[in-house]
Amino acid sequence: MGLRAPVAIVGLNMGGPAQLAGVRPFLRALFADQRLVRLPAALRPLQGALAWLVAALRGGKVRAAYAHIGGSSPLLATTEAQLRGVAGLLAAGGQPAESFALMRYTAPHADEVVRALAKHRPQVIVVLSLYPQFSEATTGSSLADFEQALAAQGQLAGTPRVTIDRFGTLSGYVHATTMLVRRELEDWADEDQHVLFSAHGLPESYVQQGDPYEREVRESFALMRAELPQSWRVELTFQSRVGPARWLGPATVDRIRELGREGVRKLAIVPLAFVSDHIETLFELDVDAVERAHAVGITEVRRVSALNTEPVFLSALAGLVRERLAERERAA
Repeated sequence: MGLRAPVAIVGLNMGGPAQLAGVRPFLRALFADQRLVRLPAALRPLQGALAWLVAALRGGKVRAAYAHIGGSSPLLATTEAQLRGVAGLLAAGGQPAESFALMRYTAPHADEVVRALAKHRPQVIVVLSLYPQFSEATTGSSLADFEQALAAQGQLAGTPRVTIDRFGTLSGYVHATTMLVRRELEDWADEDQHVLFSAHGLPESYVQQGDPYEREVRESFALMRAELPQSWRVELTFQSRVGPARWLGPATVDRIRELGREGVRKLAIVPLAFVSDHIETLFELDVDAVERAHAVGITEVRRVSALNTEPVFLSALAGLVRERLAERERAA
């Protein structure tokens, strides 16, 4: 790769409250996002007010979940560590790089990150979504938020950008995930291997409107399934369902209930579409899903870690960034 001028890596993620007092503002910001929460046209002018109401109604329950995992979200710290790791690998290969975490619903917000970028004056901005599979509700929202902040700032308008908006079929991502699965379950006999890959859910209506998320999740799952022994029982489920709308299924909690009734006594759960441990894994899977499993007779539940700062995963991301920068150089 010919480029040796400094690049900035901007990592996009959802964010989470830094303290319990931040739970309701986080929920208000989340439910006010019209890309994430799509109300009927007649209700959209009321979305801000409805976001306040939902935050008030759900705030206590969500606050209790965050209290259970230590009172804050680890997502920002993990995202920053991931980005530092990628930047360090690039620098070790001769490509100077700075990293910036950008959270969608909590600090650091897009305007803060853009101001920091303006001070560093990078020659190229690499926008790296840390959602492996693309959805307009997640990556699409974060990209639009960043573009709006860039346009408002103006100074960086002409800075070249490389956008990596998904990596669900990246071999290093797939392999790093299955490596963690094998490592966690290496002492189980093949007949004990019942594995649920649990991806974040999405309303079915979004998919019907053309969102590629479900297709890309299933592509990732198929690649991961192919790397595991065919004798294992491996399934894909979806979690984090909210509200009365129909969501992608089967639901993780529903499938756990069914497996208990079917006589399964050992179960492993693998986060899919989550590359960092946060509330959806540390509470929804480690606490809620485990309690539900025990209630239906599943005696042993193992939750495979999210990728976090797994070196194989960070190396794969760094390689992807190098590849996209090289493509840009060749096209220039």
